Amino acid sequence: MSGVKHIGLIGLGSRGKLFLDYSKIDNSFKIVAICDIDEKTLNDFPISVFKTVDYKSFIDLENLDAVYVATPPKFHAEISAFFLQHNISVLCEVPACLNENEADLLKNALKGSSAIYMMAENYVYIPENLAIQKIIKAGKVGEIIFVEGMYIHDCKELFMKDGKLTWRGEWNTDNIKYHYPTHSLGPICRWLDIGADGPDYFDKIVNYGTKSSSLIEYFKENNINEKATQPDIVFSIITTKKGVVIHLRYDTKTNRPSLKNGFEIQGTRGWIKSGRYDEEEPIVYYKKKMIPLYETEEYKEVVEKFPFDLKKYGKLAVTFTMFNDFLNSLRVRKSAIPLEDAILWSSPIWSWNKQ
Repeated sequence: MSGVKHIGLIGLGSRGKLFLDYSKIDNSFKIVAICDIDEKTLNDFPISVFKTVDYKSFIDLENLDAVYVATPPKFHAEISAFFLQHNISVLCEVPACLNENEADLLKNALKGSSAIYMMAENYVYIPENLAIQKIIKAGKVGEIIFVEGMYIHDCKELFMKDGKLTWRGEWNTDNIKYHYPTHSLGPICRWLDIGADGPDYFDKIVNYGTKSSSLIEYFKENNINEKATQPDIVFSIITTKKGVVIHLRYDTKTNRPSLKNGFEIQGTRGWIKSGRYDEEEPIVYYKKKMIPLYETEEYKEVVEKFPFDLKKYGKLAVTFTMFNDFLNSLRVRKSAIPLEDAILWSSPIWSWNKQ
């Protein structure tokens, strides 16, 4: 495939709007169709293209190269598999799937397809995480024996809108106890060569959850009569085939400052640690010296070579880089975040059921 790519957008929430913003600075593709189950949202979306509430009608369009699936997660696997079966490439938001049946659905859909699949995990493109990858690959902290990944983001305000539970709120009343470990696991697997292209793989996953006290309190304060089923905090302990121990913390409900990109890496020669909250700087320790991550040559090199101006675009530069990587994946016919990794990074969600 060459030339301008024709892409359909499914789900017109915040992620869909970011993709529209990106289309204004990249002329290598066109959004040719949009889909949302809410007709008002669909009609209000500021672009004049084919519009539908049924994503399946996209296949009637000529020359559709790919779709971006930015719906609530319960639709991710179903929609992605549909388009893969029709040889239309997919960029899908996190997580890739919610159970093993959905994972198998995606694998089978991709088997006979000429399309590619990429999961839209933007955390692997965060400059700090790219710099850490460089430091680890250079051997500066030695052999890695332990890694911690934390996604702590009090986003209870997103659980309700106009007095009703949003899909995020409803997620906390169903039987899924773990929502998206991929923000932490994506970077970690890249750092440690775990997955499709690496020598290491997960050996065992054990999950733990706290009580739902903060969530129950929030429901009471907002007169929500639904039963709160999700733990306030979910922890995972993962061991790999090569003996690395990974500790994950996923927390979207407790009342504390956000730490959306939290990490700790312990190697035989050094240590890397994020701040305790978003605004606090991460640090690196090796050769018995403590230095800010932002002062390392690796971080400076990442910023200097970053595809989009971080000063101009801020945090948007990270997501724009991910979108750019997907378009490049279409051109070279190789996914930047392939399905095997997408399923692996999503797997703590359903490993809970195996304990």
